[in-house]
Amino acid sequence: AVDVTSKVIAAGCGGGAEAGSAWPLAPGYFVTNAHVVAGSSSVEVDTPNGGRHAAGVVLFDPDTDIAVLYTPGLALRPLVIVNSLPARGTAGAVIGYPGGDSELVVPAAVSGTESARGYNIYGDTLVTREIEVLAAQVIPGNSGGPIVNDAGQVIGVVFAASTTEPNVGYALTIPLVYPDLQSGRHRTAAVPTQACAG
Repeated sequence: AVDVTSKVIAAGCGGGAEAGSAWPLAPGYFVTNAHVVAGSSSVEVDTPNGGRHAAGVVLFDPDTDIAVLYTPGLALRPLVIVNSLPARGTAGAVIGYPGGDSELVVPAAVSGTESARGYNIYGDTLVTREIEVLAAQVIPGNSGGPIVNDAGQVIGVVFAASTTEPNVGYALTIPLVYPDLQSGRHRTAAVPTQACAG
């Protein structure tokens, strides 16, 4: 999973660039968070081997906070997805690019899953999402990256860090995001990334 988890650079909001993480869903397709690419004018996927690839946003869901990127010609080995809720205590790792810097792998464990009611990425719609509470150090830039189990299979999509606890992060469950992943993996037409988020 480390060999294929990539960095996302989304340019456009306030003249700056938002950095996040992404992982291959299918040949030419990557998963990241919607808030990473919201309002972007251009998106780039930087692979661990130093490659830089232009990407189009083909699915953008501000309610679940999922986006699917299309990078034709970039066929990294897709990661295996476990479409079920991980058991409490499941161990693994969070992989991503904290702070937009180098790729980092940190140990992680699933503390539990819960149904969380809150606002979407724009703060204008109340949504209920099934999320995983992680015992892991999550830093901005990890957003969109995977939490994988010991077999390197994706068991959640990292989207936030606790604002009060230093080693607590949050991931979207695979059953929550699976419909978006299935829908996005065959699209080729770019969709609007709406307004900048937060």
